[in-house]
Amino acid sequence: MDDYKVRVEFRKKGGGTEMKEVTISEAIQEVFEQTMLTIGTRLPNPMWHLLYASTGKCYAFNDIEKLSDKNCAVLRQIMGDYVRKRKSGEAKSQVGDNSDMLSLFLQSPDIFTEEVIIDELIDFLVAGSQTTQFTTQTMLAHFATNRASLERVRAEFNSVVDSPKDQPIDEVLRQNVNMETCNELTYLGYVIQESLRINPIAPMTSPIHFEKDVTIGGLHVKAYDPIMINHSSLQRSAVYWQEPERFNPNRFDESHPDSKTPDGTKRP
Repeated sequence: MDDYKVRVEFRKKGGGTEMKEVTISEAIQEVFEQTMLTIGTRLPNPMWHLLYASTGKCYAFNDIEKLSDKNCAVLRQIMGDYVRKRKSGEAKSQVGDNSDMLSLFLQSPDIFTEEVIIDELIDFLVAGSQTTQFTTQTMLAHFATNRASLERVRAEFNSVVDSPKDQPIDEVLRQNVNMETCNELTYLGYVIQESLRINPIAPMTSPIHFEKDVTIGGLHVKAYDPIMINHSSLQRSAVYWQEPERFNPNRFDESHPDSKTPDGTKRP
């Protein structure tokens, strides 16, 4: 779908907004960032919580919330149009034997309604772009300030992938990198895990609620009160992590002392 063009409203650096015609991936990136800002303004707003609990709807109270909601509606419309084209046969799968996820969804209309399919498509597109981008940025920032870690990753890669020094890197990756070789890149795996710990893709979960009053761990939660789990706080908690603000891939090596909690016990 990335050859699709969509017009969405972007934020301008100096303030204000402007309409741009961009690819689906570019639109999702901008709208995802707008949504993250919206979460930051909605959660502290007691009026939003009251209205959400009583109506189940998300109301917009400021410009960024209105902008995010507007662009989310545009993306959903684009996804819906594409799903309907696939249903009618106007658009065809580009995967052999119709084995792509959308084709599989369309084979079970009793389970995957159109709205559910749109939700799933957006989830897949966000998961396939934002996760890779954000994690790669965090890794590169780490390597820029920690030469020893970069050299260790390079040495590990060279020990796993045997290729001529004059061979272009794109050929090396295409010919030699697969699931088997990736499984042998142990330290690189630690770097990726630490990147996700210190800079999680989604700092909080989506809102959920209980349908009746419950008490969990001594905390009383009323029915339909929105609940979100704060990943960032958990993953930077000094209860579980030694020097939680420091980027340290060794904390995921179970044989390394840094993998323990501050009191020396095994991390849960």
